[in-house]
Amino acid sequence: MLEILVIADDLTGAAECAAAGAAHGLDAIVLRGNEAVPPDTQVLAIDAATRGMTVDDAAARTADLMGVHGGRRPRVLYKKMDSTLRGHVGAELAAVLRVWRGPDPAQGSAVVILAPAFPANGRTTIGGRQHVNESVLPQDLAAMVGAAGLRAALVGRGQVQAADVRAAEAAGADVWICDAETEEDLSAVAAMAASRGPSVVWAGSGGLARHAPAAIGLERESRVGRNAARSMGPILFVIGSLCRVAHEQVSDLRAEEDVCCLEIAPSTLASGPGSPDWSASTAGIDAAVEAGHDVVLSIASLGKGDETEDPRLAMALARFAAPHAKRSGGLVLTGGDTARSVLDTLGIGWLRVVGEIEPGVSVCFAGSSPRPIVTKAGAFGDRQNLRRCRTAIKARA
Repeated sequence: MLEILVIADDLTGAAECAAAGAAHGLDAIVLRGNEAVPPDTQVLAIDAATRGMTVDDAAARTADLMGVHGGRRPRVLYKKMDSTLRGHVGAELAAVLRVWRGPDPAQGSAVVILAPAFPANGRTTIGGRQHVNESVLPQDLAAMVGAAGLRAALVGRGQVQAADVRAAEAAGADVWICDAETEEDLSAVAAMAASRGPSVVWAGSGGLARHAPAAIGLERESRVGRNAARSMGPILFVIGSLCRVAHEQVSDLRAEEDVCCLEIAPSTLASGPGSPDWSASTAGIDAAVEAGHDVVLSIASLGKGDETEDPRLAMALARFAAPHAKRSGGLVLTGGDTARSVLDTLGIGWLRVVGEIEPGVSVCFAGSSPRPIVTKAGAFGDRQNLRRCRTAIKARA
């Protein structure tokens, strides 16, 4: 029985939410294309890949996926959004809510309970504004959903929550924007959402998703230990994110023994297979793998500040990495566009998610393959994050 349906705007986010279910012993799948859903799936997380679309295309894609999968009537419908508010937050929430309400009078009063905080990764929501570590993002959540035609109300944390909920109901708000600064705050939001049954669309980052299974009574024995990720050869790290955090993580990993870090210039990626620069870089990877080293591929900084991810460069990096990915003992993919592009080159349409290394860092397998695939957002984790990923999947069989 499908318990949780997740519509995510990118692949790493879909995996984060699926990992939350896997941590509670649920069979969790990330679906990327039109493949059939395995019959034992309890958590289905769909990568809608809408973040880079136009707003109209993103809304239409979201509505289409709701039309295909929403009829399963899961106990939790979860709209995954970015914790830094990238993408088309308001338009996609409006599309999900419109389809979820549908013609059924019982669903006509459905509301969105929105909690984008992810405290484990430094994202909090205070006064309806999103904070990333010590910085306040310029976007206003109420304005973002208002621009999509949705009425918003703010719901505070702690003792004011109940009063704010009553006020939101009285005002007929479509979206309840919930403050959260701690895991306890998110647990309280999840309990509130669960108490309202199917008349709710859950919405947030991977933070709230971590509390959904327990809130609806799906605490079960974890299966993560029975699906331990063990590399069967050199690990390939494909780091498509251009953000400062990702570069710091690569720099830290460079100091590890038996690790070869190769920084690929954008001009090399643009030159394509067969060019001298491309061939020379490929030879470097072959030599490192032949010596038994793990390989880290990253993109040289564009020098424009704290970039995130360029989809075109991510696709080129995936094409560059593809021959080596096919014979790697494990993959670590950083950035949603990068992960999606690498899986495309490998012909992988769905992933079975078995758990996480740490919050926001998901461990997956493709079908019956024993090779672990780790996905994470580029800006998640501290400087030692990639080092811990390597340690977690490096255990010898």
